[in-house]
Amino acid sequence: MAQVNCETLPAGQARTDCYIGLSRIHRQKSEISGGVAQHHAETAVYRKLTGKRPNKKRRRLVPAS
Repeated sequence: MAQVNCETLPAGQARTDCYIGLSRIHRQKSEISGGVAQHHAETAVYRKLTGKRPNKKRRRLVPAS
């Protein structure tokens, strides 16, 4: 991954846009991490209540011919 350094840009609209873009990227990464953490928490609760792991893959039923 490339490292972005907004400070190398001259002051003005381009630098502001750079910081706005970085802010949006970091917010999205944070939301993804939060979703993953929530999923892990829900899986742990399910495992604690039922004593078994949830199915990771759902099997599709093939209609009988």
